[in-house]
This record gives sequence, C-alpha cells and structure tokens, in this order.
Amino acid sequence: MEAYLSSSEVVKEALESAFYEPARNLTKSRGKNIHRYASTKMGQRISVESTLEFDACFHFDFDKSIKRFDVV
Repeated sequence: MEAYLSSSEVVKEALESAFYEPARNLTKSRGKNIHRYASTKMGQRISVESTLEFDACFHFDFDKSIKRFDVV
C-alpha cells in the first residue's frame, strides 16, 4: 500500500530539504554579482545573487521572530 503525502506535508518536506540541498550552486560569474553573507543565526555562509537578497539575509538574521532561513 503506497502512502500519499498531503499537500501541506509535501510543502513542509520541500522546505526542510532546502536547508540541506541547495536548489543550485552559485559560483563565480562574469555577468552576476555573487555575494556571500555570513549568517550568525544559521552558523554558515549563504551565497546570494543580488544585493537585495544580501540585505534580506541581514534582516532575517536579526529578526527575533525568524528561527532559521535559507535563500533558495
């Protein structure tokens, strides 16, 4: 008998996997400005593609209502 996941369980599982498996790897590029944000909350460096994402990481890191985050 196959077990089917409800849509909320599928979403929860996808969000959890985002913390361990990035959607894609960001490497050096001539056309993109890759930034690295050193997160104190997450205890790791997070690679982002824009200054807007970098600024968002800063706000996520210091917002007490957010327990953890990842840029996907």
